[in-house]
Amino acid sequence: MTLDYVLVPVGLICLGVPATLFTPSKVKEKMRSGARRREDCFKSLVRMGCSPGNWIDLVRAGVGAWAIQHVLSAAKSGQDELALTYMVAKLALIALCAAAQTVWLDRPLRVIGPLFYLTSLSLVFCGPLVAGFALTLGLGCAFILRHMSLVFVLVPAGLVAFGALFRELDLMTIAVAVAFSLPAFLSFALRTRITYAFKPIDVVVAVASETGAEATTPAAPEVPTENLISPDFTNETIEMSDGFVA
Repeated sequence: MTLDYVLVPVGLICLGVPATLFTPSKVKEKMRSGARRREDCFKSLVRMGCSPGNWIDLVRAGVGAWAIQHVLSAAKSGQDELALTYMVAKLALIALCAAAQTVWLDRPLRVIGPLFYLTSLSLVFCGPLVAGFALTLGLGCAFILRHMSLVFVLVPAGLVAFGALFRELDLMTIAVAVAFSLPAFLSFALRTRITYAFKPIDVVVAVASETGAEATTPAAPEVPTENLISPDFTNETIEMSDGFVA
């Protein structure tokens, strides 16, 4: 039991601390601006993979989920009468922690897409078989459709479908699927965009000449800045260019 007293706070801290608390101020500023950039899903995922914060999310979510799974396991203690209590506690933790990572209570309110965090959560709680198939299918379809935000619709559907196919569909799998779909649901309900922080790049902006012709020139001065892609589930129409559009 001594180890459990250590694992519980470790799991709660790893899962519950919002990523925005340790996000650099420059990244937060771009997230507040709601900028977006047009590029395909594969390039977006590559840029996400180049951001250290996303890998921190992946590791901490995996460690936290394993710690909670280890402690709140009725089979481990042999106390079947506590199975329901353990299950309710895990479901509540998944819901609260996923909401803490997804919603940024700022001005304005932002919906974050914690893809790496939710990926690690699904691999631990749903198992590598179910989660592996669901993530592969969801990411593959998102690549084909070139819309990153569809991951938060397709992966949850895949978790439920493959969980039923492999006869591993339980409350935990359903709870993780709901948590994975939270960014898409909030984006639709709040009519806002899902934001992701990418590796700093040089910004290129489109400028119009006096004759009305458009020419693409580097921003002056050229300085590295954080790139955000903000796909959404709303009906608003936003004019896109090769640069940032606020």
